[in-house]
Amino acid sequence: MHPLQQLYTDPLIDTNRLSIDPVELKNDIPVLMAVHGAIKPALEQARSAGHVGSSLQSTVKIHVPETADGNHNAVLSVLNKHADELADMFVVSTVYIKTNQDTNSNNLSSDFSFRQECEVHGVKAYVEVHPPEHAKCPRCWRYVAPQEDTLCSRCEDIVQASQ
Repeated sequence: MHPLQQLYTDPLIDTNRLSIDPVELKNDIPVLMAVHGAIKPALEQARSAGHVGSSLQSTVKIHVPETADGNHNAVLSVLNKHADELADMFVVSTVYIKTNQDTNSNNLSSDFSFRQECEVHGVKAYVEVHPPEHAKCPRCWRYVAPQEDTLCSRCEDIVQASQ
């Protein structure tokens, strides 16, 4: 039998390497995938319009409006749990999580904005793709450096630790 046609019962990675319970992660995946599924088309719209070449040239705002039944809390809980990793998961420079539909929050640059809706656990959320707020880090290429031609804080720490 060809290896690509085999069914594998072993996990692809050793579960001891995970920093989160695999069952918990499995429950979070639908929320993360739904949001990711909205971010990608918005990024493609920005790319087609000539505003970005790379997804790292963007800041993403995820809006999760409050609902009467409280389902928004479950969605926010998952997003907030993974907040430190969302930018890496979605391959963008910065991610903000918003709980209401205030369009003036964070005062992001109005050079461009692309919006895409998604539904997660019955909550009609949406994402917005905006230009990056900071300069490009010459080491990691993320737009999180305080100014042009300087390292971001994460890269600065890594470089200092390696010396």
